[in-house]
Amino acid sequence: MKSIAYEGLAILNNLPELKQNIVNVITPLHGWAGAEKAIAMAELILEKKPDVVVEIGVFGGRSLIPQAMALKENKKGIIYGIDSWRTQDTLEGNLSVADKDWWSKNVDLHNIHAGCMNAIWSADIDKHCIIIRASSQRVPRLSQAALTSCTSTGATQSNPAFATCNC
Repeated sequence: MKSIAYEGLAILNNLPELKQNIVNVITPLHGWAGAEKAIAMAELILEKKPDVVVEIGVFGGRSLIPQAMALKENKKGIIYGIDSWRTQDTLEGNLSVADKDWWSKNVDLHNIHAGCMNAIWSADIDKHCIIIRASSQRVPRLSQAALTSCTSTGATQSNPAFATCNC
Protein backbone atom coordinates (compact mmCIF):
# COMPACT_ATOMS: atom_id res chain seq x y z
CA MET A 1 0.00 0.00 0.00
CA LYS A 2 1.40 3.36 -1.01
CA SER A 3 0.83 6.02 1.63
CA ILE A 4 0.31 9.61 0.58
CA ALA A 5 1.08 12.55 2.85
CA TYR A 6 -1.69 14.99 2.07
CA GLU A 7 -0.62 18.62 2.11
CA GLY A 8 -3.82 20.06 0.69
CA LEU A 9 -4.60 20.54 -2.97
CA ALA A 10 -7.00 23.46 -2.53
CA ILE A 11 -9.05 22.15 -5.46
CA LEU A 12 -12.24 22.83 -3.56
CA ASN A 13 -11.29 26.50 -3.25
CA ASN A 14 -12.33 26.67 -6.91
CA LEU A 15 -15.57 24.82 -6.10
CA PRO A 16 -16.93 26.74 -3.09
CA GLU A 17 -20.47 25.41 -3.49
CA LEU A 18 -19.29 21.78 -3.37
CA LYS A 19 -17.04 22.54 -0.40
CA GLN A 20 -19.95 24.12 1.51
CA ASN A 21 -22.28 21.27 0.53
CA ILE A 22 -19.79 18.75 1.94
CA VAL A 23 -19.66 20.62 5.24
CA ASN A 24 -23.46 20.97 5.36
CA VAL A 25 -24.07 17.28 4.61
CA ILE A 26 -21.56 15.82 7.08
CA THR A 27 -22.18 18.18 10.01
CA PRO A 28 -25.24 16.36 11.42
CA LEU A 29 -23.80 12.89 10.81
CA HIS A 30 -22.13 10.66 13.39
CA GLY A 31 -18.46 9.91 13.01
CA TRP A 32 -14.92 11.05 13.57
CA ALA A 33 -13.98 12.60 10.22
CA GLY A 34 -14.03 16.35 10.60
CA ALA A 35 -14.65 18.84 7.81
CA GLU A 36 -10.91 19.23 7.12
CA LYS A 37 -10.41 15.50 6.59
CA ALA A 38 -13.62 15.18 4.55
CA ILE A 39 -12.55 18.02 2.27
CA ALA A 40 -9.06 16.53 1.92
CA MET A 41 -10.53 13.18 0.87
CA ALA A 42 -12.86 14.85 -1.63
CA GLU A 43 -9.95 16.82 -3.09
CA LEU A 44 -7.92 13.65 -3.53
CA ILE A 45 -10.84 12.08 -5.42
CA LEU A 46 -11.15 15.22 -7.57
CA GLU A 47 -7.43 15.12 -8.39
CA LYS A 48 -6.95 11.36 -8.97
CA LYS A 49 -10.34 10.74 -10.63
CA PRO A 50 -10.54 7.05 -9.67
CA ASP A 51 -13.11 4.74 -11.21
CA VAL A 52 -13.55 2.70 -8.04
CA VAL A 53 -13.03 3.59 -4.38
CA VAL A 54 -13.56 1.26 -1.41
CA GLU A 55 -14.15 2.45 2.13
CA ILE A 56 -14.14 -0.12 4.92
CA GLY A 57 -15.84 1.21 8.02
CA VAL A 58 -18.50 3.74 7.00
CA PHE A 59 -20.21 4.38 10.38
CA GLY A 60 -22.10 7.68 9.85
CA GLY A 61 -20.68 8.39 6.39
CA ARG A 62 -18.63 11.48 7.23
CA SER A 63 -15.79 10.39 4.94
CA LEU A 64 -17.72 8.23 2.45
CA ILE A 65 -20.24 10.91 1.48
CA PRO A 66 -17.69 13.63 0.57
CA GLN A 67 -15.84 11.10 -1.59
CA ALA A 68 -19.09 10.19 -3.37
CA MET A 69 -19.86 13.89 -3.83
CA ALA A 70 -16.44 14.32 -5.46
CA LEU A 71 -17.08 11.32 -7.73
CA LYS A 72 -20.34 12.95 -8.77
CA GLU A 73 -18.46 16.19 -9.50
CA ASN A 74 -16.01 14.15 -11.60
CA LYS A 75 -19.01 12.70 -13.45
CA LYS A 76 -17.57 9.22 -13.04
CA GLY A 77 -16.63 6.64 -10.48
CA ILE A 78 -18.24 4.65 -7.71
CA ILE A 79 -17.44 4.18 -4.05
CA TYR A 80 -18.23 0.93 -2.23
CA GLY A 81 -18.90 1.52 1.45
CA ILE A 82 -18.54 -1.59 3.61
CA ASP A 83 -19.89 -1.68 7.17
CA SER A 84 -22.08 -4.12 9.04
CA TRP A 85 -23.62 -1.60 11.45
CA ARG A 86 -23.87 -4.51 13.92
CA THR A 87 -22.98 -4.05 17.57
CA GLN A 88 -21.39 -7.50 17.83
CA ASP A 89 -18.94 -6.57 15.05
CA THR A 90 -17.93 -3.34 16.83
CA LEU A 91 -17.06 -5.39 19.91
CA GLU A 92 -14.48 -7.54 18.12
CA GLY A 93 -10.81 -6.95 18.78
CA ASN A 94 -8.88 -5.70 21.76
CA LEU A 95 -11.38 -3.25 23.22
CA SER A 96 -11.33 -2.39 26.88
CA VAL A 97 -14.28 -3.36 29.04
CA ALA A 98 -15.26 0.32 29.19
CA ASP A 99 -15.19 0.62 25.38
CA LYS A 100 -17.26 -2.53 24.95
CA ASP A 101 -19.75 -1.22 27.49
CA TRP A 102 -19.94 2.15 25.70
CA TRP A 103 -20.47 0.61 22.25
CA SER A 104 -23.10 -1.78 23.63
CA LYS A 105 -25.13 0.80 25.53
CA ASN A 106 -24.65 4.17 23.85
CA VAL A 107 -24.53 3.63 20.10
CA ASP A 108 -27.65 3.03 18.02
CA LEU A 109 -26.07 1.62 14.86
CA HIS A 110 -29.46 1.13 13.17
CA ASN A 111 -30.14 4.86 13.54
CA ILE A 112 -26.61 5.78 12.41
CA HIS A 113 -27.00 3.62 9.29
CA ALA A 114 -30.38 5.24 8.57
CA GLY A 115 -28.83 8.71 8.90
CA CYS A 116 -26.05 7.77 6.51
CA MET A 117 -28.47 6.39 3.93
CA ASN A 118 -30.74 9.43 4.19
CA ALA A 119 -27.73 11.71 3.65
CA ILE A 120 -26.71 9.69 0.57
CA TRP A 121 -30.19 10.02 -0.90
CA SER A 122 -30.53 13.71 0.06
CA ALA A 123 -27.18 14.53 -1.58
CA ASP A 124 -28.30 12.64 -4.71
CA ILE A 125 -25.11 10.57 -4.78
CA ASP A 126 -26.63 7.08 -4.76
CA LYS A 127 -25.51 6.58 -8.40
CA HIS A 128 -21.92 6.92 -7.19
CA CYS A 129 -22.25 5.04 -3.91
CA ILE A 130 -22.95 1.38 -3.20
CA ILE A 131 -23.40 0.37 0.43
CA ILE A 132 -22.52 -3.18 1.38
CA ARG A 133 -24.02 -3.90 4.78
CA ALA A 134 -21.73 -6.68 5.94
CA SER A 135 -18.60 -7.19 7.97
CA SER A 136 -15.55 -6.65 5.78
CA GLN A 137 -14.42 -10.22 6.53
CA ARG A 138 -17.63 -11.48 4.93
CA VAL A 139 -17.41 -9.41 1.75
CA PRO A 140 -16.12 -11.36 -1.23
CA ARG A 141 -12.94 -10.00 -2.71
CA LEU A 142 -13.67 -7.26 -5.21
CA SER A 143 -12.22 -7.83 -8.65
CA GLN A 144 -8.65 -6.54 -8.78
CA ALA A 145 -9.16 -5.69 -12.43
CA ALA A 146 -11.96 -3.30 -11.48
CA LEU A 147 -10.36 -1.93 -8.33
CA THR A 148 -8.22 1.13 -8.98
CA SER A 149 -8.11 2.90 -5.63
CA CYS A 150 -9.07 2.33 -2.05
CA THR A 151 -9.04 4.47 1.05
CA SER A 152 -8.50 3.53 4.62
CA THR A 153 -10.18 5.89 7.01
CA GLY A 154 -9.11 4.17 10.18
CA ALA A 155 -6.91 7.09 11.18
CA THR A 156 -7.22 8.48 14.66
CA GLN A 157 -8.64 11.89 15.45
CA SER A 158 -5.20 13.16 16.36
CA ASN A 159 -3.75 11.89 13.08
CA PRO A 160 -6.20 12.65 10.28
CA ALA A 161 -3.91 11.26 7.60
CA PHE A 162 -5.28 8.67 5.27
CA ALA A 163 -3.77 6.35 2.77
CA THR A 164 -4.54 5.35 -0.76
CA CYS A 165 -3.36 2.26 -2.48
CA ASN A 166 -3.46 0.65 -5.85
CA CYS A 167 -4.83 -2.74 -5.00
